Amino acid sequence: MAIIELRELEYQYEESDEKVLKGLTKDVHRGEWLSIIGANGSGKSTLSRLFNGLSQPTEGSVHVLGKNTADDKALQMIRQEVGMVFQNPEHQFVAPTVRDDIAFGMENAGVPREVMLERIKEVSQWVNIEHILHMEPHRLSGGQKQRAAIAGILALRPQVMVFDESTSMLDPNGRKEILETMSRLCRESGITIISITHYLEEAFKSDRIWFMKAGRIEKDITTKNIPDQLEWMEAEGMPLPYKYQLYQEVKKRRIDMRTLRTMVEGE
Repeated sequence: MAIIELRELEYQYEESDEKVLKGLTKDVHRGEWLSIIGANGSGKSTLSRLFNGLSQPTEGSVHVLGKNTADDKALQMIRQEVGMVFQNPEHQFVAPTVRDDIAFGMENAGVPREVMLERIKEVSQWVNIEHILHMEPHRLSGGQKQRAAIAGILALRPQVMVFDESTSMLDPNGRKEILETMSRLCRESGITIISITHYLEEAFKSDRIWFMKAGRIEKDITTKNIPDQLEWMEAEGMPLPYKYQLYQEVKKRRIDMRTLRTMVEGE
């Protein structure tokens, strides 16, 4: 079942003669983890801003839970249901402490104080930041900042979370933490995850991948079908994760998999 519907979606910046997005018609399915990958300038980050109405289509439409993002009356609901986690979480913090920052969105949404306190406790435990609630956001590590930003969004009970290059500024441990959080949000809480990334190894952890190029979705594959698309990825110049490089080399050399297993295991 579709939770977000794109129909003949096009986008063009006012100062540009070129369309950034060209005729996209796709559905995002409820409860899936969708990765969107592409080179700089492919349109993936622009698309992310259209999912919750931060930007509006030049042509076509985006519907979230059946509501058109161009409908001003529906926009507040859509932005509450589709949370955004940006590349630099510093841009999302508005309060002096992590606790106050989590509370900020709920205060604006009119959440009663008793409910607010319970949610702060719940989401901080869920993303493991109870020990930093008293701290100033700018004093946190990169991974902690992202988890604090995620907590503030989770407190509003969204059905969709969009991560726009949210791991690109993190070290390997920070990236691992955020990817594990994405997985738990999707698998355990049923939140639809949309991850904008340029890391193939991250995209391979999701359920489905849209490969974008020059404003179009070139490929739409499930991660179960990755082996069938490796040659195409190589031809497109995408750096494959090591285990897939090994898979391709084995395939090219026509090595029997049983022989390879024996070599690896040393039997």
